[in-house]
Amino acid sequence: MSNLNAIYEDVAKCNKCGFCQAVCPIFRETRFEGSVARGRLALIRESIEGIIPFNNEFKETLFECLLCKHCVENCPAGVESTDILLTARATLAKDHVPLVQKLIFDHLLPYPKRVSLTNRLLRIYQNTGLRSVLKKSGLVGLLGPLAKAEDFLPEIPKTFRDLQPELTQNPKDATLKVSYFLGCGTNLLKPAEGVAAVNSLRRRGCQVEVPETFCCGLPAVTYGHGDVAKELAKKNIDILLQANSDYIVSDCASCGSALKDYPELFDPNDPYYVKAQQIAGKVVDYAQLILKLENKDSLSLESKGVVTYHVPCHLGRGLKAAEEPREILKSIRGVTFVELPEADTCCGAAGSYVVTHPELSERVLRRKMENIRDTGASVVVTSCPACMMQLEHGARLFNVPVKVLHLSEIVSLASRVQTKCLLSID
Repeated sequence: MSNLNAIYEDVAKCNKCGFCQAVCPIFRETRFEGSVARGRLALIRESIEGIIPFNNEFKETLFECLLCKHCVENCPAGVESTDILLTARATLAKDHVPLVQKLIFDHLLPYPKRVSLTNRLLRIYQNTGLRSVLKKSGLVGLLGPLAKAEDFLPEIPKTFRDLQPELTQNPKDATLKVSYFLGCGTNLLKPAEGVAAVNSLRRRGCQVEVPETFCCGLPAVTYGHGDVAKELAKKNIDILLQANSDYIVSDCASCGSALKDYPELFDPNDPYYVKAQQIAGKVVDYAQLILKLENKDSLSLESKGVVTYHVPCHLGRGLKAAEEPREILKSIRGVTFVELPEADTCCGAAGSYVVTHPELSERVLRRKMENIRDTGASVVVTSCPACMMQLEHGARLFNVPVKVLHLSEIVSLASRVQTKCLLSID
């Protein structure tokens, strides 16, 4: 409880105004007070005051949150409810760590080779016919929430690392040195966006290197495993400082936001605090860097498509970079850009939330997909692998005729960058 006691004053700032109710995607679906920041903060406050016990019964309330930060953005009192919730999760994790979490955070994420092996096993599962057999037999249903994950996963492709030999070569007259931070989602599940990002930056005069980094640590933070996140951060900080680049670019909003927040993992007296600040100061989203480099008149598509944009939570409220992708899309000749209603509202993916809370995730997703349908767009663009997979899942589930592309893919198409992985927007 010591961690919670330390944030009592922050918890007490909540004046119970209810502004969080107006924007919370989960409260919108459940109408339950325990599903919104005000209700969770009230429970945490009462536990600190000794009115109710802080135990594992809190788990569902604490983990039902998407961590989208919409409540933080809308709070007139400036309550950092997401940070408070993460502290509460970390406190709970000290006393009770489920076996699956322990395996993932202690024995998988810190070891890239093990992560790659898991990816290869999934590819074998999908490509040998075993997937089809298990589905037809009904055995997949015995996996509980993991059965939903099976529906959510795309066809597992070759990894970005496998595709690296096909990348455009670095220019000899490079004007900028860039470290491309390769996120787990991009590497393992959406390598096409990474290939497009690196190629498009190299074609614009950047020397782009892809260091052998580790997981950004965000999943560990989300589940209260701050010690694991800190160790991953240290490894990445050392690698990225060694690279000595002008910019550290990420095409995954979650990874970029995590890197930007690295200083928050360390005490100011820790030597890594200053190092983390150095890293955070160099982090940019792909869209931000493209705008620094791009002659916008050079972007055009022969397709006369209607395009809309979904803002990932970590891009809009994390990196504060919601407008840059819109600016790029509006500049592409041949494309009609239509604003998406509630564009910055969470799609319901939230990392593993789609697996741990499949029904709530699907309800949040339904609203997002109906908004996309209403735009009449043939393509929805976004900047996060998890959002991409969720929107693709939603298009199948709710029969919305829309193609999902990463911003880097449409920029590459509009720049005439030839990449085997890319799709047209037709």
